[in-house]
Amino acid sequence: MNVQIWCCFSLLILLGGGNNSCDKKTFSDCNDFYEMSPKQRKDAFGASSLERQYILYLCGMHMEPPQMGYAWEIAKHGENAIQFLIEKLEKEQNDITKRDIILIFEVIADNGHLRNKQDVISTIRQIVANIQIENIKKQCRDMLSSIEKNSL
Repeated sequence: MNVQIWCCFSLLILLGGGNNSCDKKTFSDCNDFYEMSPKQRKDAFGASSLERQYILYLCGMHMEPPQMGYAWEIAKHGENAIQFLIEKLEKEQNDITKRDIILIFEVIADNGHLRNKQDVISTIRQIVANIQIENIKKQCRDMLSSIEKNSL
């Protein structure tokens, strides 16, 4: 399956199938990005807005192998990414995408940016409790434990 079709399919699933989730621009953007060389991707990702990084990350997380390293890149935004990601997490319906967002929060916590952010941790805890897919819920509980440990 080519990258363009895979990214569109992933985004349709991830973003709930809405009209904007797989528009021509997003389709093209994911395809173009993942066809770049690793160095070009690194440079392009670093130069992108947080919103674009988020979209590219989600697209990459549903490739084989998943492009998990971009979670660390997004986490470099630290405090500036927290509100953006909480808003995405609160609106998200897909359990797999919730897990992928929580992975970024785990990295943010590892970097010390969730200290004294009990409101954020409480929101993550509530969302994890409501995840329906059992194996995804277990993964999220494990990440939540790490977040809590690194946020003391």
